[in-house]
Amino acid sequence: MIIDKETYKELKNDTFGFFNTVSTLATFEFGYKGYKHGESFNLTLIKSGILCNFAFKPKIYIKYDDIKDVSISGEKLILNIFEEDDFKDVVFKIENTGTLEKVYLTLREHCNLGYKEYSIEAKVNEEVKVSKRKEEKERIKKLKKEKIPYCPKCKSTQLTNTNKKLSAGRAVGGAALLSALNPVAGVAGGVVGAVTSKKRYNICMNCGHKWKV
Repeated sequence: MIIDKETYKELKNDTFGFFNTVSTLATFEFGYKGYKHGESFNLTLIKSGILCNFAFKPKIYIKYDDIKDVSISGEKLILNIFEEDDFKDVVFKIENTGTLEKVYLTLREHCNLGYKEYSIEAKVNEEVKVSKRKEEKERIKKLKKEKIPYCPKCKSTQLTNTNKKLSAGRAVGGAALLSALNPVAGVAGGVVGAVTSKKRYNICMNCGHKWKV
């Protein structure tokens, strides 16, 4: 429900104490008119419900008794509530995985909903991507230190060297690349020609990128 500042101040004092109260920055996704998608607010769990403190806007208060179910989808906290004689979904986004888990479990406990399996797969996948990017940076750093050549486009070390300049306008990769280095066989219905040049080129065997040595 939407509450005024005075009601908010009264409810804010009804906490679990400094060390036990759960409070976090969240973003609004869906559920109440007049609030923008992606708008930030401070979410606090008090003894009787959830307080949502928006800057320069009316506050939102959701009683535990009105919450009929709580679930997680990626970084989103989904509340199914019964308010003003109607059921509706209210969705908040909490980016910190640990905090999202804590809010979810605390809500299910205080709303007497029991334990239910949940998934934060989207966040986990993002963390895996970050880890892979970090590993790739370390790999490139090591290649530079050991002066091992690599493709500037895909970072592969599977390279070959030739003085045969590939014909312009033709994609190079896989069988096409082999045909260019041995310009006798046709590839995909056509022949990729090669012109002998004094200049030497590195060619990536993984993506076909070519650059001068």
